[in-house]
Amino acid sequence: MRILGIDPGLRYTGWGVIHVEKEKVKYVSDGIISTKSNVNDGIRLLYIFQKLEDIIIKFKPKIIGVEKTFVGQGNISSLKLGMARGICLLAAAKTNISIKELAPKLVKKSVTGTGNADKQQVNSMIKILLGQTPVNDDSSDALAIAITANNYEAYQDNTVNSSKYNLSRAIQKALLNQRWLSHKMIASVTGKLRIKLDSSIIVEVNGIGYKLNVSKKTLSHPHEIGSVVTFYTDLQIKDDKILMYGFLSQKEINIFRVLQSIQGIGPKASLSILSALEVDDIILGITAGDKTVFLNADGIGSKVASRIVSELQDKINTFNFSDEETYGYKNVNNVPSEKKSNTAKEEFFNDSISAIVNLGYSRSEAFKAVMNVKKDLNKDGNMIDISIEKIIPLALKNLSG
Repeated sequence: MRILGIDPGLRYTGWGVIHVEKEKVKYVSDGIISTKSNVNDGIRLLYIFQKLEDIIIKFKPKIIGVEKTFVGQGNISSLKLGMARGICLLAAAKTNISIKELAPKLVKKSVTGTGNADKQQVNSMIKILLGQTPVNDDSSDALAIAITANNYEAYQDNTVNSSKYNLSRAIQKALLNQRWLSHKMIASVTGKLRIKLDSSIIVEVNGIGYKLNVSKKTLSHPHEIGSVVTFYTDLQIKDDKILMYGFLSQKEINIFRVLQSIQGIGPKASLSILSALEVDDIILGITAGDKTVFLNADGIGSKVASRIVSELQDKINTFNFSDEETYGYKNVNNVPSEKKSNTAKEEFFNDSISAIVNLGYSRSEAFKAVMNVKKDLNKDGNMIDISIEKIIPLALKNLSG
């Protein structure tokens, strides 16, 4: 099924076509119908009508979405906009195609998560959702109208605050259909650090500011405003908002996701834990069955801490927490060259834990000893020539001491 979205205007009328099949949303085409201001309004309206007829005949939409307008009394521009909108509705009605009239705030909310979004925000989300750069802002708005019209049945009363449509079924469908959910959609961002807030930062990428919620440890990282930064990102779409979380390492984002597999642990609690503990300490606490480790995090009580340990203790070794890449503020350009060596080092430590377990020690004892060795080596700067042969004796010494 094809859906045509129309953004009416006497000077520029934007149009956009999407194709929906089994809830998969795909870009088809977009463009604008432009008229000259020095031509009689009647001629301009006729031209818009004829061009829309051609578009409807060519793309054969089953649904046409037209944006509503609010006409201010005595406002000539608004009156002309209203005339253009009437022509758009006439062109749609003549073909007996289903027409969906959509409020501007509803359209903005459906594709950006907020009814107060500007054109740049709408344009940016259309690029992400459809994987296509629209002809201009007018056609971008038209594509947004088409996406919103696809979900019309969820909010037939056309109210932005409808309980049936609190946010963005359009976004959720598009992301689900194109398998761009969560971290698969935006895996990382690289840009200039612009603002540092109480619990988040803003990174500017190609003129667009991305707000990343981060841990306190990340906020305390020695960075400078204006410096180029790179973060692993986790995008989460909720009923009433879209949130993005930023992390300096692959290990950190992995534990962030694993923690949320526990009932009662959401993004906020996961960030709280990462604000209080290093990733290795989190893994150690789970492995050793020590719930008291997690009580250091704000908002984490005894019951939740016990649940983390009990539900993850037998699973923790099945997850990959290797820090294959470390994204930071000063070593962005060095990441590719370090990736391979960092992975190899993690394998040395994991293999050492297995070897010590085979000697008769418990996994929690082995993990704690090896992590102590790792911390000492990092502290002394002796990680360059690391090997299993070097780690195991030091870990055994730590166990006996």
